[in-house]
Amino acid sequence: MVTAAREQTPTIDEPVYVATAAVYLREHRLAYNPEHPPLGKLLIAAGVAAAGPRLDTSVTGDQGAAGRRLLYESGNDPWRLMLWARLPVIALTLLFGLVVFAFARDLAGPAGGLVALALYAFSPDLIAHGSLATLDVPAAGSVLTSAWLLWRARRRPGLYVPLAGAALGAAVATKMNALPAVP
Repeated sequence: MVTAAREQTPTIDEPVYVATAAVYLREHRLAYNPEHPPLGKLLIAAGVAAAGPRLDTSVTGDQGAAGRRLLYESGNDPWRLMLWARLPVIALTLLFGLVVFAFARDLAGPAGGLVALALYAFSPDLIAHGSLATLDVPAAGSVLTSAWLLWRARRRPGLYVPLAGAALGAAVATKMNALPAVP
């Protein structure tokens, strides 16, 4: 995944998310990309902070212009910045692999967990999106985590229901299309 993150050019929406994350870090304001909640972009901001980009705050224009300016016109190394922005999403993608394994193990035993993990690891969608600085994998993985924790709540509701709620809250705070998962 790290190799893919290093070699892939930015997708159409990654510069927007990276610029939004940089503005969150520098100015603490929600200037761009208001159509999605901030949690996923704050995750991307953790990687952006490590890259330490130069941010021109005098940018006028839309979020696409801000992304292009940050990556290509501000003296930043776009490859380095994109790699750092993508690393937190890669870490979450790997963590969600453990959730897939644990959930499938709970449902079908250890062999079922391993089969589910193999299917997850070789899923074309995961291979395509798991190494990008986008909101898709964090939102989907948070919904899955919530479902798994609700499944576990059958035995210990006092422990797992609040955790499931927090995971579902994280999904909705990452991307609005997770809203239908709310009961």
